[in-house]
Amino acid sequence: MTDRLLPDPTDAVHQDRARRLCAELTLEEKLSLLHQFSPAVDRVGLAPFRTGTEAAHGVAWEGEGTVFPQPVGLAATWDTDLLERIGEAVGNEVRDKHDADPWVSLNVWAPVVNPLRHPLWGRNEEGFSEDPVLTGELATAYARGLRGRDATFWRTVPTLKHYLAYNMETDRSSYSASVPPRTLHDYELRAYRGPIEAGVIGGIMPSYNLINGRPTHLDTDLLDLARSWSPWPLCFFSDAFAPANVFGNQAFYPDPATAYAAMLEAGIDSFTDQDRDSATVVGWLRDAVTSGLVSEDLVDRAVERVLTVRARTGELDATADPFGPGRRTPADLVAHGRLARLAVARGVVVLGNDGILPLQAPARVAVVGPLAEEAFLDWYSGEARETVSLGDAVRERYGAEAVTVTDGADHVVLRAVDAAHHVRPVGNRMVEGPGPFEECAIAVQDWGQGIVTLRNAGSREVWTCPEDRIVRTDAPRVSNYWDQSFLLHRHPDGTWSIFSRGRKMWLRRRGTSGTLAAAGETLDDADRFVMTTVRSGAEQVRAAAAGADVVVVALGNQPLTGAHETADRTTLALPPAMGELARVARAANPRCVLTLVSSFPYALGDLADLPAVVWSSHGGQELGHGLLDVLAGDEEPYGHLTQTWYAGDADLPPLDVADVEAVGATYWYGDAVPQYPFGHGLSYTTVAYHRLEVGAWPGTTGALPVRVELENTGERPVDELVQLYVQAPADKGYGPRLRLHAHTRVALAPGQRGHADLVLDVAELASWHAGAGAPVTHPGTYVLGVGPSSGDLRLREPLVVAGDGLTGRPSGAPVDATTFDGARGVRIVERTRTAGQAVTPERTTAHLTYDGVELTGAGALTALVSSPGAAGRLTLALRQGDRRWTLGSRAVAATGAYAWAEVAWPVPGDVSGACAVEVTLTAPTQLAELRTATPPTEHDATTRSDAR
Repeated sequence: MTDRLLPDPTDAVHQDRARRLCAELTLEEKLSLLHQFSPAVDRVGLAPFRTGTEAAHGVAWEGEGTVFPQPVGLAATWDTDLLERIGEAVGNEVRDKHDADPWVSLNVWAPVVNPLRHPLWGRNEEGFSEDPVLTGELATAYARGLRGRDATFWRTVPTLKHYLAYNMETDRSSYSASVPPRTLHDYELRAYRGPIEAGVIGGIMPSYNLINGRPTHLDTDLLDLARSWSPWPLCFFSDAFAPANVFGNQAFYPDPATAYAAMLEAGIDSFTDQDRDSATVVGWLRDAVTSGLVSEDLVDRAVERVLTVRARTGELDATADPFGPGRRTPADLVAHGRLARLAVARGVVVLGNDGILPLQAPARVAVVGPLAEEAFLDWYSGEARETVSLGDAVRERYGAEAVTVTDGADHVVLRAVDAAHHVRPVGNRMVEGPGPFEECAIAVQDWGQGIVTLRNAGSREVWTCPEDRIVRTDAPRVSNYWDQSFLLHRHPDGTWSIFSRGRKMWLRRRGTSGTLAAAGETLDDADRFVMTTVRSGAEQVRAAAAGADVVVVALGNQPLTGAHETADRTTLALPPAMGELARVARAANPRCVLTLVSSFPYALGDLADLPAVVWSSHGGQELGHGLLDVLAGDEEPYGHLTQTWYAGDADLPPLDVADVEAVGATYWYGDAVPQYPFGHGLSYTTVAYHRLEVGAWPGTTGALPVRVELENTGERPVDELVQLYVQAPADKGYGPRLRLHAHTRVALAPGQRGHADLVLDVAELASWHAGAGAPVTHPGTYVLGVGPSSGDLRLREPLVVAGDGLTGRPSGAPVDATTFDGARGVRIVERTRTAGQAVTPERTTAHLTYDGVELTGAGALTALVSSPGAAGRLTLALRQGDRRWTLGSRAVAATGAYAWAEVAWPVPGDVSGACAVEVTLTAPTQLAELRTATPPTEHDATTRSDAR
């Protein structure tokens, strides 16, 4: 197998066919093809078409299909071959569904490659890793499976999401990520570049946010940069409803036609907006063309890109498509189920183990906690034919009579303070009225942040509050972010009120029927209930634990409540009620295995000291089987973390700062001591690292061979994940301080010795240098380290690197203000509507430093500034070693938006050579660039407008 799908001349055939077909279309027909839902154009043989089948870890929203583990769980396998197999399985299921219903698109919206820079991000489960290079490697494998290895036709056309710097749900469509060039090139872009250059990507979806002041859907430079990496044309598909944000809450353009024209010009090709209402979007596009805001040539460009995507799937040449009906074996869902089980097992990470694992055939097992009987599906899951919980799997293995399962939920009854009877189920509704007391019990499952799910005791179906506002009791599972979750409010007098998150209203009985409904606008309108506990969940856990040989405590999150798309987490901590269940179990029986099933990391505190701690993502349909395969030792532990598990919230960088280097986010840049480091994962044996051999230095480019000798010193086999890291020189001062550079697996039987061969690409030692505007290898002593995680490097070897030499900023060349070497209190904004960036204070004052500005022979230093709406101020100083010159402060007159003035300072005569330029900005001053010049005249300020 090759690592790269090389461009094939036949893709030019697809492009040519798209061009010829576009030439046959009328303007109205062309515009109709630019919406997500495109009608047929019968006269040229085009069928109806829809962009976008969600396929992050299985086929979503299209009925029954195999549900694989969440992407963050797939990533924990570090297994590119496995991810390609899973991508192939998902792609084949998409093909089957497309054959049955052509409206199921062969353009798949996966994988998500946003690096997981912050563990509180609500969509953490959709990504692969905090390491962007590892993210790109794993995404390439999954996308290769989706795409297929045929040189001409594609099984499906993968689309990378979400471009770019998108890691926050709070205000996600109005938040502007401030990303300087080094963070952009070293970190953010790396996750995208690998899959694109590998030739396994046909499309990209820009993100909801703005970046450096400009909506991502309008950033021509970033869109063109991604296209420059691809061996063939890329199609940019807007995110859902994102185009309307440009003239809506982002207010970047005043009206739809202007906004759509700007997006077409920037390079957006397909618009996912207004749901199925294509007529409205086509009307806006028509207005943009007929009013002269955009040319028909740009419409043609977008149409040709969309048609090229369709051509690659064989739609325009069905008889030659090797993936078409009758020319490929239909998906084998049974085999895919086995693959899903293997994927769960390989993604399980053993975080801690004092020897209690693997389980040694216990006579009695207790499985306790909210995840004991659940195998949750998330927003981007398909409909699994059957799901297997951990409790199901344990009963299946050890026999139902030997297993006790309890979810630890309190059972309560509710009676309104002014009512004689409790609320009880009548049909599928909750009604106040007489009836057996035992029918009134309600199980309350606490997911933290005040959010609960409710179900009638003895039923697995949960309460839901749909659009008619009547509380019903027959939802088979939590299926969306709102309808099946509620908030509990405790009044000072001890009574309770219940809030429907879906309807955003308080519950109260309706009319004379006593039916419970979301009918209260305010808390004062809500019914107050006396809530009486009739069964303690903690007591059930205590009793189950006390009667067992071993206790499996199953905790985690409900992936559709609390943290998810549109909602970030607020803390790393486990919900307090869950933590207490684990402590109750431990007090009753110290032989506890804490099993976390979650979309993200937790800070565990004292619970990390339990005899064993194991993590899995939500594993889909085979969660229980795959997880128990590892706990029971049928599968050896294989998984390793792809993101840092911090010890507590105090170690976290701010969620709303995208400049990971500036805030020390991720293991690349941070120095906090983690609870579990990046790359961590235990096996059931011990492996000794005996010797590290480093080959001959290949020069500034090339591969440096590294070999490490290993020995399995334990009693069980292992697939050891050997990881190679490089620590940067202590005096470097910029770029990653520690980085994964290679990894490989070595299979070792008990007592076996072996070796791992790894390769260091020496070009990867370079970091983006602000002054040079390119990657530069810093000279100095690097340290190579190998081990089973970033926090456990068993062998180290210094590596002296001559480097590229650091060049200064040439005299006379403009210094882009965003290429600062140091900054405090800075925000990057757009220089004009269409291109360029500038810097401005985040709040009141910003401080910036630009190193290595060559001032020999320079008579003046000029600054290109703007101060939109009000006057501001700018101060310059120079520093060279111990010497410092204060050039002075200048008032900056108020300007309009995107109007720029040049302000100049004379350079003292005794200044020569390269200096650091220190800049202080006072809001609302903006700085676009610095430049050396001849000495200023008495007229030291000129104004020009870049308003576009």
